[in-house]
Amino acid sequence: MSKMFSPASFSRRHATVLIACLILLIVAGQFGITRAASVSKDVLICVNKKSGAMRQVTQAKCAKTERFVRLTSGAAGATGPTGATGPAGAKKDVLICVNKKSGAMRQVTQAKCAKTERFVRLTSGAAGATGPAGAKGDTGAAGAKGDTGAAGAKGDTGAAGAKGDTGAAGAKGDTGAAGAKGDTGAAGAKGDTGAAGAKGDTGAAGTTGATGPAGATGARGLTGPGTVWIDYASASMGGLPVAPIEIITDPVVIECEKPAATPTYRLKMGASASETVMATVSKISVQGSTTTYVVENSATSRVGGDRTTEDIWDIRVFDYNNPNDALTAQYIIRVYLSSNACGVQVWKNS
Repeated sequence: MSKMFSPASFSRRHATVLIACLILLIVAGQFGITRAASVSKDVLICVNKKSGAMRQVTQAKCAKTERFVRLTSGAAGATGPTGATGPAGAKKDVLICVNKKSGAMRQVTQAKCAKTERFVRLTSGAAGATGPAGAKGDTGAAGAKGDTGAAGAKGDTGAAGAKGDTGAAGAKGDTGAAGAKGDTGAAGAKGDTGAAGAKGDTGAAGTTGATGPAGATGARGLTGPGTVWIDYASASMGGLPVAPIEIITDPVVIECEKPAATPTYRLKMGASASETVMATVSKISVQGSTTTYVVENSATSRVGGDRTTEDIWDIRVFDYNNPNDALTAQYIIRVYLSSNACGVQVWKNS
């Protein structure tokens, strides 16, 4: 089975050989192993100060992040006999990291590479001390200066990749149509109004009856008290006895006596079954001394107790048989008392 050729694999295998050849060319140029005259040709290299990556340039000009290295490969013109060579100088190592995949090289100061690189140490012998100079031979003719190679054209700066167009915003979806509003249900039909009932016929007016005879004139009703007061009765007695004696008997009964040193009187009255009698007595010249007595359906009897003061009695008689004017009579009775006499004055509202 044949094996296919891989440039990357070829670079990894032969990177070390190429590096060694480059270094030998540099060393050979530095120490001049032949005295024959030749043209000097320098190799200009820029080494990255941080990573050690190397690149060849055509001018002695590097970036600020790089340091410049000039490697001379051409020997100088012929010189006189070389003096005796001194003892060999100490070896000087060159430390290089080679990318395992691409073969890219970078110089380092420590024997430490990344996992993706392979470490290579190149050792070159330093020249020994120069012996005494021999007699200087004739200076050979200077070799012709080689033509300066034309500066390589500066590569065009790669154009920045075009920025991709911003994708257009997606179109806003249409708003969904509002659902159709349902039809309003029809109102129910209103029922018919019932027909009004027929109005009955108006009956014929009855015949007017004969005028009846006039009724008998009713009896005259009781006359209520008027607004005029009349002198109804009066009486008096001096030298009052020890036993009670009647002074008047209408409209009430008043009895007077003098059982001891003070004259005394009492008032008596009665009421029929349909009457209510209200008797109010007040002491003359004594404010707030009013007392009211009520007599109903009663025979003539004492109202209150025996009295020893001059008084005013207001007697009112009401009868429910006379609803249009129930107050049928009203009397004012004035009672006089002295050391040995008793008197009565009666007024009636007519």
